[in-house]
Amino acid sequence: MVAPAAGGSVLAQFDAILAAAAPELAGHVQAVAFDADTGRLDVARDAPAYGTELSWSAPKLVAAANEMVQGAKGLAPESWTLAMRLGPE
Repeated sequence: MVAPAAGGSVLAQFDAILAAAAPELAGHVQAVAFDADTGRLDVARDAPAYGTELSWSAPKLVAAANEMVQGAKGLAPESWTLAMRLGPE
């Protein structure tokens, strides 16, 4: 598997990554921060159920990010974490 992509690009392309990996979540979650050094992706969702579905979709999101975003860093996909909270910040 390819390493996760760089932070700014992940945020800029999150909607496209989400549409490719988990289109059912479009409009219900948004990326608010990504730390490329730790692999932490902060995501706001509009209801707890979307957080559960987002967790199930995490491997597909990592794969889509690796395919779609140039400049990937050397982080293993299993090092990614999703930090979820309700509502946009």
